[in-house]
Amino acid sequence: MKVDRLEFKKVVNDAAHLRFNYSQMRIADDSADIREDEIEYLIDNNIHHRVMENSKRSLFGDKVSINPTVEKDYLLLKKYTEYFR
Repeated sequence: MKVDRLEFKKVVNDAAHLRFNYSQMRIADDSADIREDEIEYLIDNNIHHRVMENSKRSLFGDKVSINPTVEKDYLLLKKYTEYFR
C-alpha cells in the first residue's frame, strides 16, 4: 500500500497522542462509533512504532510504502486519528 508522505506523517504523529485523546474522550463519554478494544490494542502495542518500522519512502520521497503485514493497523490508526481531530 502506498500513501502520501504528508498524510503518513500526520497519521503517525497524531497516533503518538492517541492515549491522551482517548483518556479525554472517556471523561466526556461520547463514544459514538469507536470500539474500546481497538483503541486499547493500538495504545498498548505501540502500533504507530511498528507501522513506522515496516514502512519505507519511495524513490522520490513523495510516497510511503507500507508493508502488507501492517496495512490493517495503519488503516485503523488513520480511522481513530481522524476521529479525534
